[in-house]
Amino acid sequence: MGTVIFGYMRFSYLGRSDARMSRTGDDPEARMQALYAPERMEERFHFFEHLCAPSLRWQSDKDFRFAIFTSPELPDPYKQRLQAIVADIPQVEIVYDTAEHITYAIHPWIERQAIVHKARTLHFRLDDDDVLASDSIAMLRANMDQVPDRGIISRPSGLFLMDSAEGPELLAKFEPFIAIGFALVNPPGVIHNPYALRHQMHFRSAPALILPGEFAYIHTAHLQSDTLAAQRAKLAKARAEHARYYGNRPRRFRLAVRRQFGGHHPEHFMKIVESSPGQRRKAEAAARAAAAASGPANENAPA
Repeated sequence: MGTVIFGYMRFSYLGRSDARMSRTGDDPEARMQALYAPERMEERFHFFEHLCAPSLRWQSDKDFRFAIFTSPELPDPYKQRLQAIVADIPQVEIVYDTAEHITYAIHPWIERQAIVHKARTLHFRLDDDDVLASDSIAMLRANMDQVPDRGIISRPSGLFLMDSAEGPELLAKFEPFIAIGFALVNPPGVIHNPYALRHQMHFRSAPALILPGEFAYIHTAHLQSDTLAAQRAKLAKARAEHARYYGNRPRRFRLAVRRQFGGHHPEHFMKIVESSPGQRRKAEAAARAAAAASGPANENAPA
C-alpha cells in the first residue's frame, strides 16, 4: 500500500510557526540575521547531529517518511551541512520553501503524497534538538487503528535533558500532548498537519489516545533553545518528578534509557550537552575571566 506514517520538522525556517523566534518582529531581514546567527546555528547543528538525527536512524520500524522544512535563504554552508548529516537516512527529504507560515509549506507537500488520498495516514512532528525513542514509529503504527479519524496519539512519558546552572541533567518527565512525537490520524483525503494546531489544546476538540509507559522522547533545553526560559521554570517540577519515581532506582532508570534510546546510557546524552559550542564558549569565557582576575594578584605577590 505504501508508507502511511509521515513526520515533519522545521529547521531554522524563516517563515512563521509556533516557534517563539518566528513570532518576534515584523522585519524579515532582522529575523533572518537572528535566525542564522553563527552562534545559534552552531548550537542547533550540534544537537541535531548528535541527538535528533541519530533518533531517526535507530527507529526499529523504518517504514516512514520525514520532511525537513527549511528556507532557500539558509546560507549555503548550512545547506551542505544539513544534507551531509541526513545523507544516510533514506526516509528524510529536505524541502526548501518560501511560504510565510510553516503550515502553508507542509500542506501542499502532504497533498502531493498520493497515499493520503487513498488511506488513513498518520502525521507527527519533531523539533531539531529533540529525540524520539527507538520504538516511536512502531508504536504509532501499532496504535493508529485504535484512534478515530482526526484523533491524536500522545506518549507523555519521556526525559528532560536540561543545561542547568549545576550542569547537565537528565530527568524523567511526564507531559501529555507534548509537541515531541505529537501525532494526528487523518482519514483518506484529509490534509491536516500537527503544526496547524495548538498541540497542548487540541484534545479539547479531538479524541485522544494517551500511551504512557516506556520513555518516548528526550526534550532538550540548551543555551539556544527558543523556549529556554520556560524550560528552566519547569526544572524544579522535573527534579521532583524524577526523585519520586527514580530517586532510589538509578539502575532501573539507566536500563530504561538504554532500552529506548539506541543503547546509550544517561551519561552519553549529558556529555552531548557538555560538549556543545555554547558550553565551550562559557568555559573559555570563565577561564579568561579567572586569568584576568588572578593577573594583578600574581604581579603584586612577593618574590
